[in-house]
Amino acid sequence: MPIRFRSFRFRARFLGGLEAVWISLRVKGRWTKNRLLLSTDPTMPPEAIIRLYADRWTIEPMFNSLKHAEGVKELWQRSKEAFHRWLHLVQAGMALTVMLSLRDDPDIVRLAHAGPWRREVHPTPGMIKDGLIRRFWNCRVDGLFARKGRKSRRIPVAGPPPMASAA
Repeated sequence: MPIRFRSFRFRARFLGGLEAVWISLRVKGRWTKNRLLLSTDPTMPPEAIIRLYADRWTIEPMFNSLKHAEGVKELWQRSKEAFHRWLHLVQAGMALTVMLSLRDDPDIVRLAHAGPWRREVHPTPGMIKDGLIRRFWNCRVDGLFARKGRKSRRIPVAGPPPMASAA
């Protein structure tokens, strides 16, 4: 993809120096509007700054999903421990749906099948997430944790009868 850029090195009073790079990409025969990339390392060449920003933008969809779809922006009033617990749970769930979407398993395809109008060949992580929500819609987990305590409560679960030992 053709790119054009201009760079400018300047010194700000509150920083040791900045490298500014204006970049424009050629997309569908036209140049996009200029974007400004900043680096606090004035010794870094403009090509390296462009490569670092390109690497950064590959993870931006995950941050967008965390902020807007998974609710990070509503956690600002929570404690650091609660935020980290929640973040680990959400990331484990996201990783699970991504790993399940990479498996070629008929059970996963059936789980992700939303209806006859969707004819995707391969299920996406979002389709698997929706399938898991449909499968476990009536499971309640809000009673597992004490509202004001730091410990979880044991909830009696009706399970299979204990096995008889052969003596």
